[in-house]
Amino acid sequence: MKKLTILLFSILISFSSYGEWVQVSKGVSGTTTFINIDKIKENNDYIYYWALTNYADGSNESAQAYRQSDCAVNRFKVLAFYSYSEPMGSGRPASQFTPPDEWLYAIPNTVDDTLLTYTCNNVK
Repeated sequence: MKKLTILLFSILISFSSYGEWVQVSKGVSGTTTFINIDKIKENNDYIYYWALTNYADGSNESAQAYRQSDCAVNRFKVLAFYSYSEPMGSGRPASQFTPPDEWLYAIPNTVDDTLLTYTCNNVK
């Protein structure tokens, strides 16, 4: 009975760790993008948030990016990028990358546009 209780508790913990991620996009290829809704923050007219992508290329890999958005002019920066060997940002960290400090403009009807629109509409 003790082992069953520990197993059920472990399962609940693993599910709750995904609870803050909300799916915002699923591509034709099956690649899925999520936003951590508990981490959307506003500071000095900018929105900051974490996005996570599960790749559907058969590799089972995922990536997380910390982004800064400027909702007034529909642009964003990727402040940090991390890749992982497993889905949902789990497994062994494969790499870390700090992109150049430059603004990018979201092209309409793309994942970047979806992320920008969602965060600008759901800032806390």
